[in-house]
Amino acid sequence: MAATLHDLSTLPNWPRLLSEQQAAAYCGVTGETFRRHIPVAPRRLGRRVLYDRRDIDRWLDGADENGGPIPEPADLGSLFA
Repeated sequence: MAATLHDLSTLPNWPRLLSEQQAAAYCGVTGETFRRHIPVAPRRLGRRVLYDRRDIDRWLDGADENGGPIPEPADLGSLFA
C-alpha cells in the first residue's frame, strides 16, 4: 500500500521513491506544475511510475529561481561582459 500525502506529513523523511503526486508535494507544487517544469525522469517499478527523491534534490539544487540551471562560476564572467 502506497503512503498518502497525509501519511507523509508526519514522517521526518520522505520515502526514496515517490509517486507523481508525492513528488509534487515534496517540491511544494501542484502535479501540473511538477509535470511541466521539473524535468526529472521517472523510474518504473513494475507498472508503477515513481520519481527518485535524490534525482529531484539534484535538480532542485542546480535550479535557479526561474527553474533554469545555475551558471557555473566560469560562465559568470560572460554575464558581466
